[in-house]
Amino acid sequence: MKKTILRAFPVIAVIAGVAFTVNTAVSKRVDHQVHTIAVSVQETDGHQHESSCGDNELRLDALDAVLNMDEARAMPILLKVLERHGECDVEVRSKAVFLVSQQETDETVGVLRGVVLNDPSLEVQEQAVFWLSQVPGREAVNALESALFQSPYLELQEKAIFALSQHGSGRAHEILRMYVRSDAPEELRENAIFWIGQEGSSEDQVFLAELYTDLRSEALKEKIIFAMSQMDDPNAVADLIEIARNETNVDLRKNAMFWLGQSSDPRAAEFLAEVIGR
Repeated sequence: MKKTILRAFPVIAVIAGVAFTVNTAVSKRVDHQVHTIAVSVQETDGHQHESSCGDNELRLDALDAVLNMDEARAMPILLKVLERHGECDVEVRSKAVFLVSQQETDETVGVLRGVVLNDPSLEVQEQAVFWLSQVPGREAVNALESALFQSPYLELQEKAIFALSQHGSGRAHEILRMYVRSDAPEELRENAIFWIGQEGSSEDQVFLAELYTDLRSEALKEKIIFAMSQMDDPNAVADLIEIARNETNVDLRKNAMFWLGQSSDPRAAEFLAEVIGR
């Protein structure tokens, strides 16, 4: 029995040694990647590296390693990356924005807001707006409100509408309702109405019903009809029936009846049967 144990021990020792060697190699590789990006950032000091975009793959790999670091070590590296505004830094900054959004620090929202306001790339700004939707709290919502109402870029406003719809807070939907009531481009207001319908509450349903009577734009009214058809609120069916019964615009009335035909609510079937039986 002792001989069997003695024969097995060298094998176990070898396996343990290989495992230790592999773990050590992986650890060294991660440390090397983190060191690489830190040195790269320090050497360029905010300017484009002489090797153009050739080292981006390595830098992106190094950022993957930064994700495993604690916030105190990761954030200074990410801030340095975001300071680099060279033409070849856009992809790296975009990834850094995501990593910032994963840091649970008091700086997170402020850094993302700064990217939205100051980054020279619209692509990076849009990334910051998107990831703000994943950061909880009122500060993130306020940052998205600023992007929505203050950005001169319609593409960024569109991203802010989506981000607010995904944030899941009552304040976010309040901002969307304000935007729909504003003098913003009609196409973007239609977009906001769409997302209100997808994520809407009973308060949103009341808002849409009131808005419908106030609007003159047929396109916006069509979006409200569709938004109501997507909502679970039972009042939505009642409002669609009201539109189908009293709307003077034939196309809008037909639109409301079409979506009532898609509803499983018995009131919709009763109304359509009533119309057919006239």
